[in-house]
Amino acid sequence: MKRQTGFAPVRFGSPRSLVSADGSQLELALPVLAGTPIVRLPIEAGDVVQKGAWRIWNSDTWLCAQGLTRVTGSPAPVARRLYREAFEIADDLHLYRFWNFVPQINGKTDGLENYRSFVLGRHEAFSERFGRSASSRMPAATGVGLDDDSLVVCFLAGRTEPAHFENPNQVPAYQYPGDYGPRPPSFARGTRVSVSGSRLFFVAGTASVLGHTSVGSGDLRHQIDVTMKNLESLSVQMGLSSPLGKGQGYRRSFRIFLRNACDIETAVGLLNAVLLEPGDEVVWLRSDICRRDLDIEIEATLIDRS
Repeated sequence: MKRQTGFAPVRFGSPRSLVSADGSQLELALPVLAGTPIVRLPIEAGDVVQKGAWRIWNSDTWLCAQGLTRVTGSPAPVARRLYREAFEIADDLHLYRFWNFVPQINGKTDGLENYRSFVLGRHEAFSERFGRSASSRMPAATGVGLDDDSLVVCFLAGRTEPAHFENPNQVPAYQYPGDYGPRPPSFARGTRVSVSGSRLFFVAGTASVLGHTSVGSGDLRHQIDVTMKNLESLSVQMGLSSPLGKGQGYRRSFRIFLRNACDIETAVGLLNAVLLEPGDEVVWLRSDICRRDLDIEIEATLIDRS
């Protein structure tokens, strides 16, 4: 068991996804376009242990884990196994947030897109563990692509019961029709939890989707406009001033994923005007998005400064 400073550090920009040689951080093969490459969750540190594919932090309040496995065939069985293990690690704790990084997310293996294959394995694990109550146990999540052969699943859990939220502009992901694969995605649009006198807000990866349909293919400005409307709508549901508590003193951390690196200047200009403010922690990453017709995805974590 080893005590670490910070909590579940992730460093983006590595040529290959791996745990660093000294075991201090997870390194992910996502190119950094702008911002700080090292991200830590805004919560207290805990003891870290290694268990199989997982590095696990456990404190009095939080449990966080990072799992990394190489994938040589379909992602479905690997995703199923990692999620089964995640549920065993979490045991009877409540799930607050998942981050998923899928190898070659828009590629195909055995005729099925890798993202849809991942979704299938994850869905099977949720159904197996929680049965008919699975949808009520799904927290906020992000699923984006990695440029190498690794499937990475990270999650955060704790003893306090959270509240999960949906966006009225969008069909809940777990109710998507069969157009998007053999099983629907397993996540909520947002999760809020109060711990030790502070409220944390976890905003799932959000993109230009209305209902269940992608909007604005090939038009980055339109996609950002729709994404902002989704974030504003979700903010209202979660009890945040719109958009995402801007100007209200929250500690805000954003990861913004762009399919095309050449879009960085336009995206920075547009989002600095409507969403971001000085003091925000922002990292811009080059990553394939779960749908080929989407070019940007935004996720956020907020915490009361008090």
